[in-house]
Amino acid sequence: MKRIFGLAIGVLVLLIAAQVWAQSGPEGMYVSGNLGFGIRSDSKLTGASGQFDNDPAFVINGAIGAKLKENFRVEGEIGYHLNSADRTTTGRDFSFSVISFMGNAYFDIPTQSPLTPYLGLGLGFGIAGGSEDTFGTSDSDLVGAFQFMAGLGYDS
Repeated sequence: MKRIFGLAIGVLVLLIAAQVWAQSGPEGMYVSGNLGFGIRSDSKLTGASGQFDNDPAFVINGAIGAKLKENFRVEGEIGYHLNSADRTTTGRDFSFSVISFMGNAYFDIPTQSPLTPYLGLGLGFGIAGGSEDTFGTSDSDLVGAFQFMAGLGYDS
């Protein structure tokens, strides 16, 4: 049931992005993609001894967006994050993954150069999963998600 709900929300995000595309016209549309890694801090287990030593995460994201006004953009984003961890007390390996569906809004700070700093906020949900590799156990859950973004764009 959770997966069907997640799929329905993902389709809804894509439909909203398509509607924004139709309203703003193709000249304001863009597609973006990111490939990289994320660093998650090590975590201690609540109510138990030991901790997880997290390895760097593989991250891939794709988005369809539209420029609505001079300095304001919105987009729908789908992402996949995967990392592994070792539990220090048992030496067992764990894998963690998240498939995220986000709606993002950005404010582009105006400058008189090709470099444009931006700030952004994203809200959505993710399907988070984890598995313990030694015994083959796994679990997943639907979770709320948010993100803050800051960066620098280049307009050639």
